[in-house]
Amino acid sequence: MPIFVPTPNHDHVVDNSRVNTTPIWWEVRPVLIMDQSDWPAADGSSGITSSKAMDDAEAAGRAIEVGSNFFLFFSSHMAAH
Repeated sequence: MPIFVPTPNHDHVVDNSRVNTTPIWWEVRPVLIMDQSDWPAADGSSGITSSKAMDDAEAAGRAIEVGSNFFLFFSSHMAAH
């Protein structure tokens, strides 16, 4: 019997310099966002939309990064909206 494990609400942040990248191993940085206002808007106009913003939220105590040795292998390409 298959086991279904729901994925918690999450997002992916990729640095601009890595948006168009061939398949590589990406380090996963699990970060617990403590302030709902830091969640990105659907259109990306506000919230944590960059690794710098994520680091700033951590420094301000609004987010906590937890250690991980998890990596994902994928490419990244700019999508047309």
